Amino acid sequence: MDQHDGGESFCLGACIWWAIWKARNNLVFEKTPISIQGIINDGLYMFNSYSKEVDGENELVTRNMEFSQSNHHATAWQAPPANFIEINVDAAVADDKAFPTAIARDSSGTILGAGSRIVNTTITLVAEAHGFLLAFDLARRTEAHNIIVEGDCQQVIYILQKKNNSIPWRIAHLIDEIKSKSLTLDSVEFLFVPKRVNYLAHNLADYANSIMSMLGGHLPNSLSIFRSNLLVSVLLYCC
Repeated sequence: MDQHDGGESFCLGACIWWAIWKARNNLVFEKTPISIQGIINDGLYMFNSYSKEVDGENELVTRNMEFSQSNHHATAWQAPPANFIEINVDAAVADDKAFPTAIARDSSGTILGAGSRIVNTTITLVAEAHGFLLAFDLARRTEAHNIIVEGDCQQVIYILQKKNNSIPWRIAHLIDEIKSKSLTLDSVEFLFVPKRVNYLAHNLADYANSIMSMLGGHLPNSLSIFRSNLLVSVLLYCC
């Protein structure tokens, strides 16, 4: 508090304390083991992000990220531009688990791949955020460098578009990871679309949930299908 550094020491201390609090909550609610190095890294990341924003330099968080207006009035899925991959994400929440999903298509509308993951949460917002994170795993698997990520969770979209600076603590670490992964690609755009446009991702999430119910919960932690006629048949059947 006595340091004459424009409050930077105080801000750094606050960020470290916030990282400790996040780690404690992750341990209690997500059963994630505490990592001292992880706490330090999170604290420094938040401090550096804050410092860059105060100085008007947002490169650390938003470099190579593009933000577009939400398309509330869309009535049908629109193909991305050439050399872009469009990834729709959604999530289904069951009694004790959630199933975030992602499905990737190219400019011709061809399904390049899809995936689902099992997450130990019953909180819809957390499940939806995991869907956006899954999009980057799918981008890596399809070797995409320019992606558009679409979803119908307006809260997560607005946070990623920096229209909403209030980030719920339950998804703060997921938002940080999404931003970090965004920096590894040439171009990333986040877009809100209505549920009627996001129906393929929604159907896939419901399908993952139904498989879980049929098999009594005995599933691996992730399911992935790439360029599969089975995937197309399932999605069309669910429509």
